[in-house]
Amino acid sequence: MTRYRFDVGTYNSPLSTDSVAYFNDPSHPGSVSLSSGLYTLSVSAIDNANAVGRNSIQFVINRDPETWFLPKGQPIGHYIQHIKNGDPVLIESTFAPGDTVPYRATVWWEWDGEDVGDGPLPKDSQSLALVAPTIVKRNRWSRTAA
Repeated sequence: MTRYRFDVGTYNSPLSTDSVAYFNDPSHPGSVSLSSGLYTLSVSAIDNANAVGRNSIQFVINRDPETWFLPKGQPIGHYIQHIKNGDPVLIESTFAPGDTVPYRATVWWEWDGEDVGDGPLPKDSQSLALVAPTIVKRNRWSRTAA
């Protein structure tokens, strides 16, 4: 092989004689930055006789997300109290770190998160609710706590 080029995501490299291509490595000039997602890497190699060989592979980048409760740094939780003094009620209120939440209340937080460098998560994924003894992340999944 005397030269090669590669395509990944929206990036199309020029012909190169380097022996290595770098991804997500800011310490190497020309490193290609890729966010989390599914990619197809296509490589075309050209030899001394100008014969061309091509191959493609798929790979996934899945960075660990950072998440936080809002407002960031001073989170405020919300709850709905269902029972007070043995009577059914629907009292909605807020709480902060260190506060006591009424027994069997439904609690939730507004939250946000991002893959480092990828920007905020879609807004429809930012609702989290905890209901004793069930944990629910709205619109995504649910499971019963042990």
